[in-house]
Amino acid sequence: MLVLNGERSDYVRPAYHARILALFPRAEFGTVAGSGHWIHAENPQGFLGLLEPFLAAR
Repeated sequence: MLVLNGERSDYVRPAYHARILALFPRAEFGTVAGSGHWIHAENPQGFLGLLEPFLAAR
């Protein structure tokens, strides 16, 4: 599971990571630079730059 968050978003705060990992032990986290909540629209290259390597490794 990949959990992505925008650099300017507070939806997925670092304080939540422990709880997310408790529910999804293999979760990985990433931050899309220069984006808020709409990471795929605000920084498509940054979004794909994190998503594609994650998917390729599966």
